[in-house]
Amino acid sequence: MTRCGPSVSKPTPKQLRWRIFRHPSPAQARSSKIAFCGICHSDLSLINGTFPPQRPVVTQGHEASGTIARLGAGVTGWAEGDRVVVAAGRPCTTCPNCRRGDMTNCLRVQLMAFAYDGAWAEYTVAQAVGLTRVPDNVLLEQAAILADAVSTPFDAVGLKSTFEQGLDCVTVGGRLVSVGMSAESPSVGPTSMFGLAQKYVLGHLGYQNVDIETLEDVSVGIEKLERQEGNPIRILVKP
Repeated sequence: MTRCGPSVSKPTPKQLRWRIFRHPSPAQARSSKIAFCGICHSDLSLINGTFPPQRPVVTQGHEASGTIARLGAGVTGWAEGDRVVVAAGRPCTTCPNCRRGDMTNCLRVQLMAFAYDGAWAEYTVAQAVGLTRVPDNVLLEQAAILADAVSTPFDAVGLKSTFEQGLDCVTVGGRLVSVGMSAESPSVGPTSMFGLAQKYVLGHLGYQNVDIETLEDVSVGIEKLERQEGNPIRILVKP
């Protein structure tokens, strides 16, 4: 099985080049055929040299969704064709916590597309424990950004109680900006008090496909993000 994708070379941070190579088939891992992968600002930071590269050459992209194309040895509970989101990182397996089996609290988490190859590609290899099943009623282009753009701030902004605690901390005339992920409707409290305090609440509650721009050329997406063209929530690449 082969994979191809744009990669960043260490000597010239701005340079993208295409490469083709064969997948390994490690135990407890699987190969996923990529459907969509987001372009994140951290990808841009690696390309322009803001973030130092961890490898001489690496394929970028860490917000990926797709289907399982091939199972690794010893993998159970999954089948080829299953729709999945790939984790944006993996445990190192060598730190004290990992050696004790506490990989959730790995001390040296490896970030996808920085420490190892990412998903601006046709296929990627992922650990079985790092996959999340995507329900049939969720589109893969929506699922792709869950691995980072949604999951990163989820604990901070996804709970009704967190929203209300944050609003309490805002001073007179202050603004609270939130991203809504909670099934419960948040409350601003008594409207009269809210008005007297002159507070402002800004937010984005969910998103639709019209908020996502899908491209087939990653270089075009990089340019649009660098120039801040348009107003998409996320730019996705479709291999």
